[in-house]
Amino acid sequence: MFSLIAALWLIFGIGSVLHTANTANRLILWIVPILMLTNVGVMLGLAWGLGKKPKTFFYLALGIMVVNIFLTIADEVGVYDLLMLLAEAVIVVYLITKRSSYLSTNS
Repeated sequence: MFSLIAALWLIFGIGSVLHTANTANRLILWIVPILMLTNVGVMLGLAWGLGKKPKTFFYLALGIMVVNIFLTIADEVGVYDLLMLLAEAVIVVYLITKRSSYLSTNS
């Protein structure tokens, strides 16, 4: 699921970069695409780390997803935001329901 979220963030990030390239005040507007593409790296790192099942990655993944959900809600909510919110909520529910498999291993 984290890889899917990373793919979505990559698509949105590329779209933001292409949109930003045509604006006059590029410096400020580049911040959002950079954050989106950073989130891609974080999601891929979490996908890799959760595959190894250490406790640290579980807590980090849960925290990052909660922050992403908060940031999605804090922004103007559109169709893409709702899709991302749904995918992120599914991941949080999955992590909570499978927490015993992540927390029972040594980190």
